[in-house]
Amino acid sequence: MARNTQHRPARRAEFPLLWIAACLLAIGGCASVQSYDTVVRAARENQLIPLKVALDQGAPANARDNAGSPALVIASAYGNRDAVELLIERGANVGLADAEGNTALIFAAARGYVDIVGLLLGNGASWRTANSAGFTALTAAAAASQAASVKYLLSNGVDPNNATRFGDTALLVAVAAGAADVVDVLLSNGANPELANHVGITPAMLAASTGHAAIAKKLQKASATK
Repeated sequence: MARNTQHRPARRAEFPLLWIAACLLAIGGCASVQSYDTVVRAARENQLIPLKVALDQGAPANARDNAGSPALVIASAYGNRDAVELLIERGANVGLADAEGNTALIFAAARGYVDIVGLLLGNGASWRTANSAGFTALTAAAAASQAASVKYLLSNGVDPNNATRFGDTALLVAVAAGAADVVDVLLSNGANPELANHVGITPAMLAASTGHAAIAKKLQKASATK
């Protein structure tokens, strides 16, 4: 019994040292794991002080959560402009996407966070990038009936006839959503009301078949004046 008692303190002292060494060798330091989590959590909750501290300690601005979503995408999805700005300042890649291909710009546009849309575009985010469903920032905004986002994107050079990989233009998507205000914005900015998707459906055809009579009239008028 005396022999076992004599060796116990040595084992207790060795264990934390071995654990720390394993962390340092395997993951580059245990603190870095916590810093990754802090960046993601702070981005989600717009907590700037913890975010700054974690970044100052060397945590990457491109940290991702367990689902693979980058901190910048998370901050954008939650409308946290301050966190978005800080992450960009610290080198976050504005082109990174989540597991479904959604970029920070796609989320911001689809959720109506126009100030974040502007910030991202101003820092090189591409409006041409599409998610796994084929939606770009413009078509996603149109699908979500976000007229302000659509207007802002168009005022910053986005093609009004931008379409999904299935050929669904932003106008066609807006018609499907019944978003009359988005239809108005698109038409007033040069969207072609006669463009059909890959199976030959035009905005006017879709409006008529889905009972959007008021939108159908707008489209007919736009076609007549082309």
